[in-house]
Amino acid sequence: TSPFRSPEDIERCLERCAKSNAPVCVSVTESSKSPYLMYRLDEQAHMSPLFPEFTAVTRRQDLPIAYVPNGTVYVAAVEWFRDNRHFYTERTRACVMPAERSVDIDTPLDLVYAEALVRAGVINAPWMNDHNRSPRQTAGEGQP
Repeated sequence: TSPFRSPEDIERCLERCAKSNAPVCVSVTESSKSPYLMYRLDEQAHMSPLFPEFTAVTRRQDLPIAYVPNGTVYVAAVEWFRDNRHFYTERTRACVMPAERSVDIDTPLDLVYAEALVRAGVINAPWMNDHNRSPRQTAGEGQP
């Protein structure tokens, strides 16, 4: 559930497909954790870097920016999707969304985080104008 996506986010994905003649576009956000600093663990918990070529880099800020699909917007030409059956190919384009609109509610902890963003005024959610109902009661209502 992605309650903070805006109609403009969807429009930007549609425009990206149209302008680049791409059959598919997905929304992404900058990853909060760099994959260049991640490791695999073997059976003995021995750490092996996913990207050994970056082990000498000590500051995250010196690493390439990585993006992660945020699960918010998927746009695809119907015939293309029928043929490919997934969104990620060499023809896939991305639209970058800000982190605060990329919140994906899959767990109770995700809901707590989303509610905190609303209470802090970081995001203006559709249910904020309805003072008689909580976000838990209205989350997801009226979403595209």
